[in-house]
Amino acid sequence: MAASHTLNAHSTPKAVREAARKGLLTGPTSGLASGYVRVNLVILPEAEAAGFLRFCQANPKPCPLLAISEPGDRTCAAMASDLDIARDVPAYRVYRNGVASETVTDVAGEWRDELVTFALGCSFTFEHALIQSSLRIRHIDQGRNVPMYQTSIPLTTAGGFSGNMVVSMRPFPAVYFTPTLAPLPCFRPPPVPALRPQPPSAQWRCHKGRKWGTTPSCSPVRLLPAAHLVS
Repeated sequence: MAASHTLNAHSTPKAVREAARKGLLTGPTSGLASGYVRVNLVILPEAEAAGFLRFCQANPKPCPLLAISEPGDRTCAAMASDLDIARDVPAYRVYRNGVASETVTDVAGEWRDELVTFALGCSFTFEHALIQSSLRIRHIDQGRNVPMYQTSIPLTTAGGFSGNMVVSMRPFPAVYFTPTLAPLPCFRPPPVPALRPQPPSAQWRCHKGRKWGTTPSCSPVRLLPAAHLVS
């Protein structure tokens, strides 16, 4: 995960996009351009777009839809005025015939007039509120991506799409276990309310099997049975 050393929380969104466009930023944008909305992009052929729109509408919390581009457009005024969707993202995971094929930093060569872009709200956005409340974000401190977990919570099947909810995790000291956060815009749903402190023997395991250690100042947490992790 490479990131430009000139970028930080005070960088403008345009500076972050330009760094990605130049290949200087190829990792997560967590901790950069603090206070601005982040999105995840899903780019699909127009033939699949209507179905994916129904899927987002049926699952508004895990798939908070912020904007949709016109077919073939590499810009989207709802996101930015100077956006190049095919080059301004640090990395793109390309799927061919439903299978993840490769991860690249530019999809300009793959672009077709039939492609439609969906912008979905990203949890990186609310990290600004946590930092303003003097909470440390561990993955930012460690220069890593946020831990993500596939759960057993099924999403509502719609438009030919289905799957289980994926959640991200941020550990905090037990004293901050139930912080009161100011209401945030609807760019992102509230956190999944299924976390409780567990004894120190409890341990998280990330989706690819790598263990995340705990520190004496932090209480590990686990999802309740109704939303248990899938290893």
